[in-house]
Amino acid sequence: MNRVQLYQEKEEHRRKVISTMRFSKKVCRHRTTEGRSQRDLDELLLLAEIVPDQIRKRVLERPDAFRRLPELKDRELDALLSRVGQRMHG
Repeated sequence: MNRVQLYQEKEEHRRKVISTMRFSKKVCRHRTTEGRSQRDLDELLLLAEIVPDQIRKRVLERPDAFRRLPELKDRELDALLSRVGQRMHG
Protein backbone atom coordinates (compact mmCIF):
# COMPACT_ATOMS: atom_id res chain seq x y z
CA MET A 1 0.00 0.00 0.00
CA ASN A 2 1.51 3.34 -0.97
CA ARG A 3 1.43 6.61 0.95
CA VAL A 4 -1.45 8.06 -1.05
CA GLN A 5 -3.64 5.03 -0.37
CA LEU A 6 -2.69 5.09 3.31
CA TYR A 7 -3.57 8.78 3.52
CA GLN A 8 -6.89 8.23 1.74
CA GLU A 9 -7.81 5.39 4.08
CA LYS A 10 -6.88 7.46 7.11
CA GLU A 11 -8.99 10.40 5.88
CA GLU A 12 -11.95 8.14 5.11
CA HIS A 13 -11.74 6.67 8.61
CA ARG A 14 -11.46 10.17 10.11
CA ARG A 15 -14.57 11.32 8.22
CA LYS A 16 -16.51 8.28 9.45
CA VAL A 17 -15.44 8.92 13.03
CA ILE A 18 -16.42 12.59 12.78
CA SER A 19 -19.78 11.67 11.29
CA THR A 20 -20.39 9.16 14.08
CA MET A 21 -19.31 11.67 16.71
CA ARG A 22 -21.66 14.33 15.32
CA PHE A 23 -24.52 11.89 15.70
CA SER A 24 -23.24 10.90 19.16
CA LYS A 25 -22.94 14.58 20.05
CA LYS A 26 -26.66 15.04 19.37
CA VAL A 27 -27.49 11.95 21.44
CA CYS A 28 -25.22 13.14 24.26
CA ARG A 29 -26.85 16.57 24.25
CA HIS A 30 -30.20 14.89 24.69
CA ARG A 31 -28.80 12.82 27.55
CA THR A 32 -27.20 15.88 29.17
CA THR A 33 -30.54 16.53 30.81
CA GLU A 34 -30.41 12.99 32.19
CA GLY A 35 -27.61 13.67 34.65
CA ARG A 36 -24.62 14.57 32.49
CA SER A 37 -23.31 18.09 32.65
CA GLN A 38 -22.38 20.16 29.62
CA ARG A 39 -18.81 20.14 30.91
CA ASP A 40 -18.76 16.32 30.84
CA LEU A 41 -20.06 16.40 27.27
CA ASP A 42 -17.39 18.93 26.26
CA GLU A 43 -14.70 16.71 27.79
CA LEU A 44 -15.92 13.70 25.81
CA LEU A 45 -15.94 15.70 22.59
CA LEU A 46 -12.43 16.99 23.21
CA LEU A 47 -11.22 13.44 23.85
CA ALA A 48 -12.57 12.60 20.40
CA GLU A 49 -10.69 15.64 19.08
CA ILE A 50 -13.94 17.45 18.27
CA VAL A 51 -14.14 21.05 19.39
CA PRO A 52 -17.44 21.79 21.14
CA ASP A 53 -19.60 24.42 19.41
CA GLN A 54 -19.39 26.95 22.24
CA ILE A 55 -15.58 26.86 22.16
CA ARG A 56 -15.42 26.94 18.35
CA LYS A 57 -17.69 30.01 18.23
CA ARG A 58 -15.59 31.87 20.77
CA VAL A 59 -12.34 31.07 18.96
CA LEU A 60 -13.85 32.38 15.72
CA GLU A 61 -15.06 35.55 17.48
CA ARG A 62 -11.62 36.30 18.98
CA PRO A 63 -8.90 34.55 16.96
CA ASP A 64 -6.36 37.18 18.06
CA ALA A 65 -6.73 36.13 21.70
CA PHE A 66 -6.65 32.40 21.01
CA ARG A 67 -3.60 32.65 18.75
CA ARG A 68 -1.60 33.75 21.78
CA LEU A 69 -2.57 30.83 24.01
CA PRO A 70 -0.18 28.25 22.50
CA GLU A 71 2.71 30.64 23.18
CA LEU A 72 2.03 30.67 26.93
CA LYS A 73 3.99 28.46 29.27
CA ASP A 74 1.95 26.23 31.60
CA ARG A 75 2.61 28.52 34.57
CA GLU A 76 1.38 31.57 32.60
CA LEU A 77 -1.69 29.72 31.40
CA ASP A 78 -2.48 28.59 34.96
CA ALA A 79 -2.15 32.18 36.19
CA LEU A 80 -4.49 33.38 33.44
CA LEU A 81 -7.06 30.72 34.29
CA SER A 82 -6.80 31.64 37.96
CA ARG A 83 -7.48 35.31 37.19
CA VAL A 84 -10.43 34.43 34.98
CA GLY A 85 -11.82 32.16 37.69
CA GLN A 86 -11.53 34.93 40.27
CA ARG A 87 -13.45 37.31 38.02
CA MET A 88 -16.21 34.78 37.46
CA HIS A 89 -16.60 34.02 41.17
CA GLY A 90 -15.80 37.41 42.64
